[in-house]
Amino acid sequence: MSAAGSEVAQHLAEWTDAVGVAAFLGETVPASTIAELGRTERLPSVKLGSRRLFHLPTVSGALMDAMQSGRQL
Repeated sequence: MSAAGSEVAQHLAEWTDAVGVAAFLGETVPASTIAELGRTERLPSVKLGSRRLFHLPTVSGALMDAMQSGRQL
């Protein structure tokens, strides 16, 4: 794979659905909550066909900050 192709693959690997985000967070936030937050535009996401994908580093950081500050998710 070329260097550019490798870089694109790395960036694409950072995007996942709500179930993937929940798994990454050790199921501390249910996938249904993540999906709902995505629908209400409170988390950065993109629609790809029928799936909503989240940028894992950004979303997991935002969710962890919210949990640490005691906000109800």
